[in-house]
Amino acid sequence: PGTGKTVTSASIVYHLVKQNKAQILVCAPSNIAVDQLTEKLHRTGLKVVRLCAKSREAVATSVSFLALHNQVRGWFCL
Repeated sequence: PGTGKTVTSASIVYHLVKQNKAQILVCAPSNIAVDQLTEKLHRTGLKVVRLCAKSREAVATSVSFLALHNQVRGWFCL
């Protein structure tokens, strides 16, 4: 903990997106790691979509609003 893995990963993804104007798929070994990386990437201003298993859709996290099922739901509520 505290070695800067998430910050380094987010920085690499941010610069790859900006340089290549491309979409990047990022994965991590745990949901907590994905949530933390999702949050950091969202703070950079990048458009982020968090994918999760159907069984995890009901789990509230600080990045729940970025989950695909919640973003799609927002499209139909406009």
